[in-house]
Amino acid sequence: MGDTMESAPQCLAYEDDLCLIDSDVARLEKKVHAVQKRLEAGGLTLNTGKTEPKKGWSKVIKDDLATKRLMERHTLNRALWNEKTAHPDPA
Repeated sequence: MGDTMESAPQCLAYEDDLCLIDSDVARLEKKVHAVQKRLEAGGLTLNTGKTEPKKGWSKVIKDDLATKRLMERHTLNRALWNEKTAHPDPA
């Protein structure tokens, strides 16, 4: 997979797991399709049921600040943050 694998941290592989990283969703989808084609050429399949783009940590924090009526100063109070969100430790 030399042409679809890039140096860390843009692609991480471990046993049967693969993590592709990109800040652009369209570019990430192209990488997923390229990997899928290479796997199929070798008789393997990619489980796309588990394939989904993840939000970055800063996006999760911004969404929580907006939707849970939290202020930026609340990110410093771990007990309050844990109580109000499903995401421990905002920093």
